[in-house]
Amino acid sequence: MEIRWNDTPRKTWDTALRHAAWPQGWAYGAALAAQGRPVHRAAIVEDGETVGYAQFTGRRFLGRLHVSTCNRGPVWPGAVPDAVRRQAYRALRETIPLPWPRGVFITPDADDAEGEALRGARFRQVMSPYSTAILDLTAPDDTLLRAMQGKWRNRLRRAEAAAIKITVTAARPGGYDGLLAEEAAQQRTRRYRTMPPAMVPAWQARGSAKDGVVVATAMQGGQRLGSMLFLVHGAGALYHFGHASAAGRAVNAHNLLLWRAVRALRRKGVEALDLGGLDTVENPGIARFKLGSGARVRTLCGTWC
Repeated sequence: MEIRWNDTPRKTWDTALRHAAWPQGWAYGAALAAQGRPVHRAAIVEDGETVGYAQFTGRRFLGRLHVSTCNRGPVWPGAVPDAVRRQAYRALRETIPLPWPRGVFITPDADDAEGEALRGARFRQVMSPYSTAILDLTAPDDTLLRAMQGKWRNRLRRAEAAAIKITVTAARPGGYDGLLAEEAAQQRTRRYRTMPPAMVPAWQARGSAKDGVVVATAMQGGQRLGSMLFLVHGAGALYHFGHASAAGRAVNAHNLLLWRAVRALRRKGVEALDLGGLDTVENPGIARFKLGSGARVRTLCGTWC
């Protein structure tokens, strides 16, 4: 087996990882690299054939410890035997071009069964599994509607009957600065953290022509009821955040926003929408909203080192 570091052309990467999770996209790494973060991309080659790809992004701690993480990867475009994956995990950790001392962390985009391959490569689990909600946008409207929970679907119908105007548009950098500012304020108020606001325009500036930011907005009588912001990458999209006013919550604007966004994203060629993590302890209402939409739960196998 051979690990080829940092010599895969972008076009090859984008094509092979079209269905990969957002953190494995080329633009994601390029945005972090522009901020001074080390980024390394690996092609995993077995018997002369590239069987997998892995993007690692890093940071330095205490001035000397180099830590690099492969988030939602490696990506295996085809079926790869367990023995080959075990060998790949070992080779990635051993050959990553980082100086010592260093730590290498992998959070595979795979379920608990992948833990066996990681244990076989002498990795140990250091963070518990993560669950996210995925909507399959290849399904027709009637299938998606049937998959919704009854209460969720009823709220959608009531919102459709209200005088709510929904717009779903592709947004250029600068066109959503106000939403990013709102999200930053909401994070301070509710005491949670996600990616820095500057990451979104930095990522968009380095994305491909078909990728970008999509904003869905609900208006009623000249008043904004709520908004949602999505990141489109290859055949996938990520729900980044959403806001709703008290008036918007009263008329179930978010149900209608998500439904209209789903249909618009599908027209753009998006096949799967990742609604993001599920936290039934700290944010049970948000988790219920995501699951009520008909999304399926996908539980990953955690972080390994």
